[in-house]
Amino acid sequence: CIYSLLTGLWPFPEYNSRHHGKMQEMLAEGPARPWLDGRIAKRSFEEEQLAAILDRCWVYDADERPGMVEILHLLRDALKETDKRRE
Repeated sequence: CIYSLLTGLWPFPEYNSRHHGKMQEMLAEGPARPWLDGRIAKRSFEEEQLAAILDRCWVYDADERPGMVEILHLLRDALKETDKRRE
């Protein structure tokens, strides 16, 4: 999970496997996003790109979220840009 890579946390850590039903109830109530410290996106270009991808993946309307192929393209583009910046 990209969120875990960025933060070292699980999304919604307050809802562990013992609270699976409560998490489903929370998500059924409407849009919910795990908390993401805004400073993460400012630490490096790579983390900024991962945070932007997360933001797009967390859009409430599933039709507006990127598909797996698009996510792979976004990650590949970010990797290419990272390589350019290191030259």
